[in-house]
Amino acid sequence: MKMSPRLVLATLLLLVSIIGVASFPKKFYIGDPYWMRAQAQAWLEGRDDIPAQYASQLEVGQYCFYNQSSGKYYSKYGLFNSLFMLPVVAWWNLSGHPPLYSGDLSSTSFVGGLNCYNLLWTLGLAAALYWGASLFCQRSEIAAAWTLISLFGSFGWNYLRAQSGEIFQWTMAAIFFAAAVSVLRAKAQSQRISPYLWLGVWSGLISLVMLKSIYILLVPLWLTLLLWPNKVGPSWRSPWIIAPLVLLAFLFLGANYWRFGSPLNSGYTQWSREADAFAGNIWAGLGGFLFSQDKSIFLYQPLLIFALLGIKPFLRRFKSESWLIGSTFLIFLLVNSKFVNWGGHWGYGPRYLLFILSELSWPALLVMEDWVVNFSKLKSQIGLALLTVVVALSTYMQIETNALDFFTYYRVEALLKAYPVPKAQKMFSRRPFGLVNRDLIRLNEEGIYPEWLLEASNEAPEETMYLPQMVVKFCVYN
Repeated sequence: MKMSPRLVLATLLLLVSIIGVASFPKKFYIGDPYWMRAQAQAWLEGRDDIPAQYASQLEVGQYCFYNQSSGKYYSKYGLFNSLFMLPVVAWWNLSGHPPLYSGDLSSTSFVGGLNCYNLLWTLGLAAALYWGASLFCQRSEIAAAWTLISLFGSFGWNYLRAQSGEIFQWTMAAIFFAAAVSVLRAKAQSQRISPYLWLGVWSGLISLVMLKSIYILLVPLWLTLLLWPNKVGPSWRSPWIIAPLVLLAFLFLGANYWRFGSPLNSGYTQWSREADAFAGNIWAGLGGFLFSQDKSIFLYQPLLIFALLGIKPFLRRFKSESWLIGSTFLIFLLVNSKFVNWGGHWGYGPRYLLFILSELSWPALLVMEDWVVNFSKLKSQIGLALLTVVVALSTYMQIETNALDFFTYYRVEALLKAYPVPKAQKMFSRRPFGLVNRDLIRLNEEGIYPEWLLEASNEAPEETMYLPQMVVKFCVYN
């Protein structure tokens, strides 16, 4: 019996809620999001800048941009990061707690508030991903299964838990791509385009640009697909095109001028490590995103492996959609590969491509639906069995990764680099995040030494005498 799409969606959201609550982290995500929330705190205090006594303690440009003309500090991150964090910061203030600058941010109530707020965004993301998936398959159950795998069977699960800006980008991208596909189809069929679809497209696109300036690259790409060839469909004179573009230009250029002193300053070039942001080796970035063990899109979003099997029928059936997703992926793959910090400092998986990888795996929907419909065939049974195994392994890796504090891997890596143990360092670098966490848990609970730690003891027995005890200290459950 075929379930109704609404019932499937309700079931999906219930499952997402249960998994989300069950995997709430006990710690908050340090670094970037703290300063996004600090900017929101400043707004609630009636000021536009972050107090200098807090921002000036950091390396200039690392988290805050120093505007020399005004003498003020601002969060360097996109303005909408702070805007989207405003509700939870307002709740914190209205609950009678001290400002974020001086409050106890490790308190259970603060972390709990962040977790609940993130769960609301996760539910919105699940609905948007389900909407997009439903545009490519007739079975709602397939769309729901694909959505669950995208959320919890990939590295994205880490960013559903981390109270950072990635969940905002992922959600608004899912809304944009689903609405954009619907608009392109309505245009191709000479149908009237619903105002709600226009709102979905532009709210998603404007939000993305205001979350991170690199998403401005999506604007010309979207306009090209929408307006050319233009035998049918909207004209560039349409108010649904002119008005949002004017609004976007006003917000983007105005926000940059206000905070960074120039409409074309993104705020990211003041930090010494990123002064020449695109000085990276593009081949190293490309190789890393495609083949490395710690950033490969195929390892961290396993649906892409099965999407390869569906590329040919997807291209044949969905040409405009293929152009939209394919060109977006290629542009951002190349641009991010050239970035000096292409891997994302202390990040998990290919986080700079997180926003597009779910949509890039849309062809997997065709494969999954074909296997389900033709389940009596041996090929389909083998395919579904392989899919189940791969997803199960990937989900296991995410569970292990989420078991300990967000930055455990990097802290242990930094500790190892302090010792003359090159072989142990090399062995450690080949271990995925999840397996390193499993090593630490077994060391802490069962006293079983991982191979890389044994190798360190062999290489430098005297220097590493107390290394196991120091490593165990990083086994902080989350």
